[in-house]
Amino acid sequence: MDYQILLLVLISGIIGYVFTKISKSMTGYYLVLVLMCTINTYVLSEITLKTLSINSIIPVIGFSIATMVVFEISRAYFDNSLSIDASSFQGLQEFGIEYYIAIILFYSALLFVFLLYIIPLGYLSMFYIAFIMLITSFALVGSSIVRYWAFELYIILYLTLMVGLILLNIIEIDYYPEILLPYLFILFYYLDMRSFIKKKASSRVSLKKRRLR
Repeated sequence: MDYQILLLVLISGIIGYVFTKISKSMTGYYLVLVLMCTINTYVLSEITLKTLSINSIIPVIGFSIATMVVFEISRAYFDNSLSIDASSFQGLQEFGIEYYIAIILFYSALLFVFLLYIIPLGYLSMFYIAFIMLITSFALVGSSIVRYWAFELYIILYLTLMVGLILLNIIEIDYYPEILLPYLFILFYYLDMRSFIKKKASSRVSLKKRRLR
């Protein structure tokens, strides 16, 4: 267990919380989410490099970028064809469950192909998801509902993978706190950001209704 890393994560998480409450803006949430995803990726890279070489990580980074390129192409097609208003999180209600199912099934299949057949199960597979989460955290500022859905998929997949690796005794018990703490901060900030977005959307709708009256 690396107490310096744990202290770094804890201090960053607390500072991030204070920053989001002071800024009360989407920019604040984006910056904090990017920060925590960066720290999460750094922690996993440090743990991975204790057992593997840097040459084993570089191909995983390439696979992560390739996955995101495919995702962005499909995302741009769906977003442009349906013209979804991402900031309101109303795409699901307006366009139906079919849109959600189509993009998630397609992208989930791509992720599992990489995870099951290309990237070895273990720290590298977690690093693969963590690096994709990092890239997506930068892209969330683009206000695409599909990116938000994809980020939620990563959160669920990362948790499932982490629990599975723990049950299989692939993750050493000494690394539990280092792996779990950054994830909990990412989950907390994402849910808090989504709640903030919904509140802003509700206030805009209420304001429009008042103007119409």
